[in-house]
Amino acid sequence: MLLFMLPMSTVPTPPSLPPAFSVTMTQSQPEAFIFGQFGLKPTAGPPALYSFYYDSTNADGTLRQRLNNSVGFATTVWTLFTPGNASHRVFAEFGEDCRPLPSDFTFGQGLDLRWIPNASYVGQVILPSGAKASAFGYLDAIEMFNYTAVFSERDEEFLYVDSQWMGSLPGTGSGTYPKIRHEIVPGTMHVAIPAAELWGIPVQGCFEKVPPCTEGTVEKLDVFLAHPHQFDYIDDEDTGDARGDVTFICPDILNPASGAFNLYDQVSQWRVEIDTHWGQYQQCNGYPGLCFGLEDYYVGRQIPFGSTAVPLSGQCTENADSGSWFSHTKAGRCPDGQAVASGVCSWRPLERVKTINLKCLAEEAGMRKACQADLVKAGGLPFPFSKWIWNESLPIFEAAFASDDPAKGGCPPA
Repeated sequence: MLLFMLPMSTVPTPPSLPPAFSVTMTQSQPEAFIFGQFGLKPTAGPPALYSFYYDSTNADGTLRQRLNNSVGFATTVWTLFTPGNASHRVFAEFGEDCRPLPSDFTFGQGLDLRWIPNASYVGQVILPSGAKASAFGYLDAIEMFNYTAVFSERDEEFLYVDSQWMGSLPGTGSGTYPKIRHEIVPGTMHVAIPAAELWGIPVQGCFEKVPPCTEGTVEKLDVFLAHPHQFDYIDDEDTGDARGDVTFICPDILNPASGAFNLYDQVSQWRVEIDTHWGQYQQCNGYPGLCFGLEDYYVGRQIPFGSTAVPLSGQCTENADSGSWFSHTKAGRCPDGQAVASGVCSWRPLERVKTINLKCLAEEAGMRKACQADLVKAGGLPFPFSKWIWNESLPIFEAAFASDDPAKGGCPPA
């Protein structure tokens, strides 16, 4: 086992990381909030295991970090730093889809340890065993993460890292986000230069746009968006068909921490005209949407949360069981009065059909209870998260938009 030695001084200074190493970590998952709420064990889902690689041995002074995630939105994350750590680029693979991430909005997708040499001693920690440990903290002002690394005092072993995103999504104000613990699995620290093939970032999606689907027409579709009431557009936003939106809304309204992430209070149904030569789905958050992905023309499509079971996470498949999520790139929207036309524009909003209050949907219409019943019946959130379990919730969602009459399960327009 590799030990990190702390210098003998009145105030401990952070340890020095080996120039190259690999380590396995476990992650305390935010999904535990949902499981615990209904008496389900936080371990009902599969354990989240990270394989983390760190390499600063390059002759040009660059630093490379890679994280492989067994459970989570991003399955692989690469972070590449220029010499002196003056700037960096982040790339993430979601199933089979690779995308560049904004450097100031990784939003917990990865893990970064480059800051440890610059951390400050913040105090002593008493471990559950009663042993003492030393904690070192660091605030990353670029990515807006607050980090704490903890090392045992007895043998100076690297134990765990806590990370918490301190930023806010555009248009949503500030929020308090869950702290995530990355705990070292004992005996898994290995000092060695990670294999060269670990740094092979896929070209498609991360450096070059994913080609659109080979077949497509112009169609009219109904899509749904949960949003704060003051924002009534879908440009650079992500929507879903009925099944796709239920898959998004159910876990969210059951999660006590969800308000910090989204701050939405309404759900809108839109009728849109779309060129169904689908592009790669972009992940958009906030108002205006902060999107990551290279697609800047076609409407993107994927299975909710992505999937490795079908090519490109369902970009060019029907996704009838799971439903679909869509991303509406602002650059591809048709000018007013212009119909969808190949090479001109890929989508346009035709009508905001209906907007309802989320409280009516969740409480009066009964979707929260239905989501809870579906979750308990499934034994917790499934893995992969795209697996369909929301059989009681879907009819309630559809009825809320189909009628304005509460006696028929409907919600009045907001």
